[in-house]
Amino acid sequence: TALQEALLISQANDDRQGQASALNNLSLLATNLGDFVSARRYLMQALTLARSSGDEERQARLHYNLAWNAKQAESWDDAFDFAKQSLALYRFIGNKREENKVLRVLGEVAMENGRFEAAFDYFQQSLDLSQQIGDLASGQLVREAVEKLTEAQNKKGRE
Repeated sequence: TALQEALLISQANDDRQGQASALNNLSLLATNLGDFVSARRYLMQALTLARSSGDEERQARLHYNLAWNAKQAESWDDAFDFAKQSLALYRFIGNKREENKVLRVLGEVAMENGRFEAAFDYFQQSLDLSQQIGDLASGQLVREAVEKLTEAQNKKGRE
């Protein structure tokens, strides 16, 4: 494929950023095809390259993508761990918009695991940050997630 060719060209030119980008794109393709194992392998290779170059923004994005991949595979502990690493990096570099997205994912993962108090806490942090940075669309997504959380709590309470 063109993505594999891009990876080969980047490798031949010792272009670590190009390699990481190609690997990330290959992971997205693999995830969309339901091949979560290959996707994770590509992402881990890209993460190794990002770490070796000290690219913290790319590392944060790759941890986020690993969390998303694990979430799709319903590997909740991995999703939580990768998202926490992404959150720490985004907070370190000060990227509030991406931090907000990660908080929302952490809330979703906690909700899937029945950890409703933790989910609410992450959603509240995301809602507060949405208001702080003026991200109305993200705030609406969080409000919808809180509605789902409330429904899940009510359902569990009736069981």
